[in-house]
Amino acid sequence: MTERMERKLLDLKARQQAGEHMPCPRCGGNRMKEPVHTNALSRAADVYVCDDCGTAEAMLAFMKQQYPLTCWAAFQPQRPPADFKARPAHEVMGIVLRTQSEDLQRIFLLCRDDPENAEWHRLEAFESCPGLSELWPQPFQAKFRAAEARCSSDSRAARTAASEWPQTWSIRKANAGESVRQTPGAFCFVTRPTLAHVPPEPSPLGVRPTRCQSPT
Repeated sequence: MTERMERKLLDLKARQQAGEHMPCPRCGGNRMKEPVHTNALSRAADVYVCDDCGTAEAMLAFMKQQYPLTCWAAFQPQRPPADFKARPAHEVMGIVLRTQSEDLQRIFLLCRDDPENAEWHRLEAFESCPGLSELWPQPFQAKFRAAEARCSSDSRAARTAASEWPQTWSIRKANAGESVRQTPGAFCFVTRPTLAHVPPEPSPLGVRPTRCQSPT
């Protein structure tokens, strides 16, 4: 867990100890009883959860399975507003490259250098990158949805955006071996370590790694 999420967990515990009525931090449902200590104490963190979640955790423990904290409702990101779905893809691409390239590269380096906390860094990315609809830590991919995903390789906006992108990043236009995947209504940036090395072809956007589904 990152320091930022540890602070959020400590704040959650302090609010419960103060008697604040809140939704269940695990499922987000309004099922918590008062006083708070009459609810179930979570097996995953030192906080209280609703009785249904307490039962679910007991069943998972019996089956030696886990429901990670990164899937808890209390830790889902607060996404800043963005109007990307109303803009064409070439315009969105230019905005992202001009305003979010530093954040995306920082998150890429965090995921690469701290793989144990990659899922936590992924959640934090949604709070610092407006319009980000999905992010995969490995291989690193950041997906943004637009009104349409047509972006011609010779468009002035695409060439300008590409020229401003750091050298450790690149843009897929349509050909295999490049690095932005485009589908109707979405496109995806992919990192590569050096300009001379192209990463393996990422999984199709419809096939996600095994983990909890992020909010949309």
